[in-house]
Amino acid sequence: TNTFLTVGWTAMIGSLTGYSASGVGIGEKVWWAASPDLADIYGEPWMFVLRNVLEHTVTIDQALDLISGSNRTCAIHVGVGSASDNEFRGLEIAAKAFNVYNSTSPSMGWEGHPIIPGVLYWDKGVQPSKNACLGDLINMHYGNITAEILALQVSPIAKTGDFHTVAFDY
Repeated sequence: TNTFLTVGWTAMIGSLTGYSASGVGIGEKVWWAASPDLADIYGEPWMFVLRNVLEHTVTIDQALDLISGSNRTCAIHVGVGSASDNEFRGLEIAAKAFNVYNSTSPSMGWEGHPIIPGVLYWDKGVQPSKNACLGDLINMHYGNITAEILALQVSPIAKTGDFHTVAFDY
């Protein structure tokens, strides 16, 4: 098993976002557009699934296998990466869904959002809308993105991350 850090609420035993000593990082974002038919209340809570990924995996394939084989419930977006193979994936998961994307997947369904080579992101809203497009904000700083730029110039404008915002560099 791996030691790991999780970010969440006081006394929460699962994981909202986390990073393990093996170099696996994971984070969740609500999947607003998911059909209610995809979810189920019976199964393993998603926060436990994310925690298990941190505790028991080292590679991206191990992480994907663990999530795919779990008894999933709620519809969420997940970002998961592994330092050992320098890979990152975006997932749409639910009881009846398991979709895997990389930074150039054209099938993410983000019409109106730019595909940015080497960057995978989940925008807050469908574009065009009154919300700033996260992809456009990332493109403004592409090649010079730092934690400070994300915290001060991207996240506040995109108004994403009601609880927290997470970025991984794999």
